[in-house]
Amino acid sequence: MIKIFKTQSIVPFSAFLVSMCAIVISVVEVRVMDDQKQASVWPRVFTARSTTSDSFQVVIKNAGVGPAQIKYVEVLVDGKIQKLWSDVYKNIASDNEKGFRQGVLTNNVITPGETIFPMTVNGEEAISFSRDIKRLRIKLCYCSIYEQCWLLDESVERTAGLATPEPIEECKIDSKRQFLQ
Repeated sequence: MIKIFKTQSIVPFSAFLVSMCAIVISVVEVRVMDDQKQASVWPRVFTARSTTSDSFQVVIKNAGVGPAQIKYVEVLVDGKIQKLWSDVYKNIASDNEKGFRQGVLTNNVITPGETIFPMTVNGEEAISFSRDIKRLRIKLCYCSIYEQCWLLDESVERTAGLATPEPIEECKIDSKRQFLQ
């Protein structure tokens, strides 16, 4: 009878096979752990408008479990680029900035569960904003602390009334379109 394997070569071959299996399992486990690590700081930003009879607010909320670094923002009124909240206000309401408050959105970090109101209009002018709510569109690009990025564009098709963030490779800033506040 011819022996294909010699007894003394079975042990080293078995050790090699077990070692290769351990390496494959380790690589898979590292990938799973990396996915879990990134999911544990996943931001989920959405935009909305809050209106009452005498108040209008732009609402930005992070409903995710990690901070959202706002890298890039575009604000449009009637499809035209705006640079400041005061420009938005003047294009929708009037030059009278009574009852108008603004905050910073660009280069901001929104913590998990945090809601910010970068623009608020109170009084009579709020009616103009509430009536013309579709004239105002926001596009923002945000990233997690691991530089996973998403683009939220209010001008694209919506799911359940909210714009859905799309994963992207990176936030590319176009300085001509960049919102400054």
